[in-house]
Amino acid sequence: MGVYQAISKTQLYFCYDRYNLEEGQLLAVNQPKLEGFLKSHHGFVEVYDEDLIRMAPPLHLIRDPQDPYRMRKQDVIKELRSYGIAVDPYEFSDSLTMKLQVARKMLKRNFVTVLNEEGVPVYIDTIKIQPAINSLDENIPEPEEPKGEFFEIDDEDEALDDIEKHPYRAKSSKKNKVSKLPKDRAMEVTTVYDENVINDGKDYSEFLKDIAEKEYRANIEKEAEVQDMLEPKKAPPTPEELDPELVTMSLEDIKGDNFKHLVDMDKDKKFIMEEPTDEEKEKMYEVKWTKIDIEVCENILRNHGVEIDYTLEGINKRWGIINAVKDLVETQKNEQNFYIEINMLQRRHVEIAKMEPSYRNFTVISIKKRLTELRNHGVDTWYGKNDNVKVLCKKMYALAKLGLQVPDKIEDIDALLKQHDRGNLI
Repeated sequence: MGVYQAISKTQLYFCYDRYNLEEGQLLAVNQPKLEGFLKSHHGFVEVYDEDLIRMAPPLHLIRDPQDPYRMRKQDVIKELRSYGIAVDPYEFSDSLTMKLQVARKMLKRNFVTVLNEEGVPVYIDTIKIQPAINSLDENIPEPEEPKGEFFEIDDEDEALDDIEKHPYRAKSSKKNKVSKLPKDRAMEVTTVYDENVINDGKDYSEFLKDIAEKEYRANIEKEAEVQDMLEPKKAPPTPEELDPELVTMSLEDIKGDNFKHLVDMDKDKKFIMEEPTDEEKEKMYEVKWTKIDIEVCENILRNHGVEIDYTLEGINKRWGIINAVKDLVETQKNEQNFYIEINMLQRRHVEIAKMEPSYRNFTVISIKKRLTELRNHGVDTWYGKNDNVKVLCKKMYALAKLGLQVPDKIEDIDALLKQHDRGNLI
């Protein structure tokens, strides 16, 4: 079966359902009757581009975007968060609805919608429309070449009669002076204009001004063409030049100093102790979700203003947070750069986890040493004489794995752990 595209806004009724198809909507057809109808419909054109064919959804997956004023408050909040916008759930519904309208306009959604596996609409920002092929153009015959001898009319009365009979006859009178023309000048006509009534009632002087102005404009256009040939115009900027976020990071850019903004740390310290090799960098353009720690996912969601629901437990909690990160991927302009950030955070997390001491087997002096080594990653660790070093070390390492900076007071540390569902460490 084929793939078709709507070249204009169309309403399609099929199997008792109505579909409002916007301009550019793709449609993967899997039923012969529907394909026969679309082939003969002037509002659709068959698509052969492989990129568009991959994007085309079947008809039952296409949905219209909901009106923000008719959506539930939970759905409005969910869509705003999918755009990376931090939302206060206690804000008034009217304010949230207005924010969603503005967000859709700012992101320039054209609302060509496809439902993903979870039933959430995925908006395609830009899509190219295939030009429609007019079948009438193929049936227009080519003009015939002139054959034989051509003559002009000598009789003035016959010329006027022909002009009067023409459905779009001119208001001015023309006197045609003709003689027999050779074949190479068969299409030339010599015309003499009447000075009294010319060019829809204008006098002869205005007519001459119009002719002079047309010749002047033609000369300007020719000069512009010559100027373009001598000084060719610069090529328009590429999308990557207009928006640097569309440029994928090179292997040289993948280094710890370029990812310090992802965590709260001392910028004079190192993000990671051991930089990845070129082979490891090439694998960072993809993510293996089964090997990503939950603290890394929480760090990514916090950086993009997405709140986390901690009500789940066990494996449901882990995959619930990972699925939230996957939904966040769909809102990113460059997925590969997003994956690189996740992998670099995971590399930092592994280094910190290897440094964490074994609290049963290590002595107090060894734990203090490991706590001091954590400062190499830009974490401000400390301990007092009367503090329980083992408990304090657990808390500080937990904050470091989450990408958070350690506060100066033990009360602030406990409050930060409760905020991120780590109250069991208190």
